[in-house]
Amino acid sequence: MSELESLTSHATELSSKVDFWNNAVLWALLVTALAASAIVVSQRLAFLRAKELSEVQDRIARIKESSVEQANIKLRTDLASKQLELQKYIDFVESRQHLPGIPEALANSILRKAPPKKAIVLYLDGPPTTFLFASGIRSVLIRAGWQVPQNPIPVTSLVGLSESNPSTLRGEIIVLMKHPEREKDESTSEGALKRSISSILPSGDFGVIRDLTLPEDTFKIYIGPAN
Repeated sequence: MSELESLTSHATELSSKVDFWNNAVLWALLVTALAASAIVVSQRLAFLRAKELSEVQDRIARIKESSVEQANIKLRTDLASKQLELQKYIDFVESRQHLPGIPEALANSILRKAPPKKAIVLYLDGPPTTFLFASGIRSVLIRAGWQVPQNPIPVTSLVGLSESNPSTLRGEIIVLMKHPEREKDESTSEGALKRSISSILPSGDFGVIRDLTLPEDTFKIYIGPAN
């Protein structure tokens, strides 16, 4: 074989290899382009799904917020309705409430001889008459200028108010005060309160207990069932 034929054959072989690698480059470029397209499409789909997820979550949040707000509105409405009913009942009791046979005017005039203070009225939960009596005591105090919560507070027991002196529990009313030593002076709030309660109770019998935990200007008045 001549040198020319040998070179021609070698050139043909190299040309074939160049074509192969050119084709390989083209295929590689095609695969790269497809991969890039897939990445772009995937990113686009991920963005769209994230946007849809955000919209759905916003809708869920709005629905929950609306449900909670509606529940709160209903709760406030029901509470306001119950409070209105209770206030109507209290107003009715106050408008009709009188302590039969008890000199309210006298009790009120006695209280007004001393500086008005604060009182917490509590009653032994049970017969409605006990609540009505406690409401009447509260009304007397308020008319005399004392500060008293709107409603008497129910308690389940009066036992233990004065374990050291059980005789204080024999009365229908038990008064807790910080300075019972002042009860003999009607010019003091302690004395005026004692004298006023004595005028209210037919027997004049009630208990007085020292409570050093009370503020200086506050009294607790426990109402038990009539003996």
